[in-house]
Amino acid sequence: MHQLNGLVVHALDSAILLASHSMQAPELIHLRRLVHRTNTGILAHSGVTDPIRIVLSHATGLPIMAVPPAAVELSGTEVVLHLPDDADDSVHLAGSLEPIDPRNDADADLWMVHHQTPEYPRMARLTVDLARRVDLVIDGPEVFVPPALSLGAIGRAVRRANADERRLLDLCERLALVRPEAARCVNADAFGLSIRARFGVLRVEFDPEQPPATTDEALDGAVSRLLGGLGGPV
Repeated sequence: MHQLNGLVVHALDSAILLASHSMQAPELIHLRRLVHRTNTGILAHSGVTDPIRIVLSHATGLPIMAVPPAAVELSGTEVVLHLPDDADDSVHLAGSLEPIDPRNDADADLWMVHHQTPEYPRMARLTVDLARRVDLVIDGPEVFVPPALSLGAIGRAVRRANADERRLLDLCERLALVRPEAARCVNADAFGLSIRARFGVLRVEFDPEQPPATTDEALDGAVSRLLGGLGGPV
């Protein structure tokens, strides 16, 4: 039994609980896509809520965030992270925070690359026990799995996206529906690219009709198709 967003969830209630044998079910893939799409959220803890910005760890796949000191002091106590907000159709994650050192941790470095200046002085990793969206309930470890992509493949995808800023701006305009004054790709994952602009991080997603790019070769191909859609050599 888990407590999630004020609701007691049982494996045998009217919610859908996906078992481990259905790890690639369409509902699970869609949930993972939504989590990767989101870089802002609301952290609920000890009766208060704080707006936060997240990134998913290259090593564990878990959410990394800058948090207020009061939240870190709850290490081991259940908190709820709402992505992107606490609306019914948002993604709600129940779990516990683990402090990380912002001066000496690769996950903290990744957060800084995405979001630059932290709004809170502490940083933490969220170990997710349970995820819910509408009537879908699933164990956290089924949603948040360590990425199989190598850092070399991720870096290669980022460099290719940044090789032509005009092409990158065109990509933002076509797929994120906004054309920033300047943009820089800061990450790649199985579902798309993260693009940092002055006002925040944009997501440019790969073709949803294609399987997630969970291997280095698949990521190379997804980036080629994405950039190739704008014409010219990639």
